[in-house]
Amino acid sequence: MINSTDILVENNEAALFLNDGPEVQTYSEEVLNSLSHGIGLLLCIPAVFFLLSLARMKGSKWHVVSCTIYGITLMTMYFCSTLYHSVDIIHLQKYRNFFKDLDHCAIYMLIAGTYTPLTLINLVYNNLNHNNNNSSSSSNQPMINGGQQQQQQKIKTPIAKAVKIGWAMFVLIWAMCVLGVGSKLVLGANGVPDIISNSFYLLMGWVSVIGLKDLIKNLPQKGLKLLVSGGITYTGGVGFLIWETAPFNHAVWHLFVSAGTLFHYFCILESLLPSNLLKKDNEHNHHHNHHQQPHQIQNQNQNLVNGANVVVVP
Repeated sequence: MINSTDILVENNEAALFLNDGPEVQTYSEEVLNSLSHGIGLLLCIPAVFFLLSLARMKGSKWHVVSCTIYGITLMTMYFCSTLYHSVDIIHLQKYRNFFKDLDHCAIYMLIAGTYTPLTLINLVYNNLNHNNNNSSSSSNQPMINGGQQQQQQKIKTPIAKAVKIGWAMFVLIWAMCVLGVGSKLVLGANGVPDIISNSFYLLMGWVSVIGLKDLIKNLPQKGLKLLVSGGITYTGGVGFLIWETAPFNHAVWHLFVSAGTLFHYFCILESLLPSNLLKKDNEHNHHHNHHQQPHQIQNQNQNLVNGANVVVVP
């Protein structure tokens, strides 16, 4: 007895692939599905290497590790998607369910991977580094009065809050990723209803709402716009994903995914550009000099007074 999932009508224009689930793709549609993300895979490989090179040259270990995680999950998603949509074309139908599971798992991983540099670099590292620099500069200066201590405490409070929010978002998004991947591996991609999977993807994608206030403060303005644009693009594409009767709906969904990943790639890149790193260094130096200047003036005045005290009048 022939399994219906293994039937392949050899007609390059009208062949129907009886895929698992309600969605039915023609040969032409599956070709476009695989090509759309296959091209994306080829493009993201040099893009990831450029990002990692920039992180190594201009950033810290936090930048390198975070961007490595993001780059791996980005390439994994495009690779698994391309492979899954190519199984009928390269006659590997018996592995369809396996590759479908990997494809769905890779989506969870990409969402968590995208949040990794945004949380660990922009919220955690940048604020810890800023706080340590302030502490080291202030430790070399005596406190003039209690008012300055209170002012510094007010500065540290939002920094500490941003760090906590960053860690909380990082742990939450990866916990959701483990839950999503676990459900796909245990129940299989067909064992989880599409409406639940799609809703969970969207829920993970909009976790940024939790730390939106801190992201606004810590992301470059251009980076923030790119982050929101990517989220809106992904969300808009879901409409085509669930519109299963529309021709080439899945290929259109892939185009939305590609656009969303492009927005988020440049969002992460924006935080690593040399101009932004240089700007942060200049802001720190200005802040450091601003605090040092009154102390230096005080020392100069004190030296003048001391010099006047040692003048001997005949």
